[in-house]
Amino acid sequence: MKHLLQSQIIKEYSLPLVGMALLDSHFGTEIFLAQTGAGKYIVKKTPPDAARYEREGRVTAFLAERGLPVGRLLPTKDGAYVVSGDGYQCTVQAYIEGDTWAVNTAPDWLQDESARMLGRIHTVLYDYEPLPIHFTAGFFAADAVRGKMAYLSGLLHENNDKAACMELREQIKHAERLLPFAIDATKLTYAKSHGDYYIGQLITKDRRVSVIDWSSACSLPVCIELMTSYIYADPSCAAGSISGTNLIKYIREYEAHSAVQLRCEDWALMPYVFYHHQYMTNYTPPFRDVPESYQAISTRINHTLGWLYEHAEQLSKELSAATL
Repeated sequence: MKHLLQSQIIKEYSLPLVGMALLDSHFGTEIFLAQTGAGKYIVKKTPPDAARYEREGRVTAFLAERGLPVGRLLPTKDGAYVVSGDGYQCTVQAYIEGDTWAVNTAPDWLQDESARMLGRIHTVLYDYEPLPIHFTAGFFAADAVRGKMAYLSGLLHENNDKAACMELREQIKHAERLLPFAIDATKLTYAKSHGDYYIGQLITKDRRVSVIDWSSACSLPVCIELMTSYIYADPSCAAGSISGTNLIKYIREYEAHSAVQLRCEDWALMPYVFYHHQYMTNYTPPFRDVPESYQAISTRINHTLGWLYEHAEQLSKELSAATL
């Protein structure tokens, strides 16, 4: 398969390929570092979803043309951004030299740059073509929570593993906690965005931030990516707790660089929206089955869910007070 992929790249991209080395493999995706006579590239082999990756190619081209440092996809000789194979497809991305950061290791300057970059992204994409809208009313509906709770309850009934049962009961507890929260999606501010913006998508060099992996580009509630990017960056959140003071500073830095301005409702609903989002999109227990490269994220999600179980209302009041 690797040799077939190499021949496709040589043919479709006219790249003088020297060799490829596997960097990572997860959820059906394989990521390679390609060495060519023209430099380094990142090759992704993924399950078929051509529309998603063609969209990534167009978005990264649009952003790069307007001066944002992003992981831009290379077009083929025919101008496409995706090469299809038998049951898979691949994309080629320009390699970006720099440093990567583990979850909850961002120094103050990187947290500031992360907030500013998110603001710039929303500003530049403001007049971009329509993107798929994610996390609308149905996602936040009580029936969605009940559906996941019923699914987890079924797994609990069938499982004899004590550790897995403990994890399942913990997740069901969060569903019960979320049910009283009424999130009105019409009161949330949506923006065209990265779709999965957090520290793992940032590469830095001389304190300059580049953003990679735009395959999830969409329109979504701004508060989801604000809280996600902050919580996975700030070292003070490593144990799951959330500093209202630091989060407010992060949001203010974002607002100073964004054409998208938050409403009071965004501030007040932010902890509940994030709690709901992280619960509904979290990995299904047992968490020890999560790929090693995602273990730190899985652990952080579960610690944060535990903290929000106790402190969501308190954080909402603290954020609301910041708007007065």
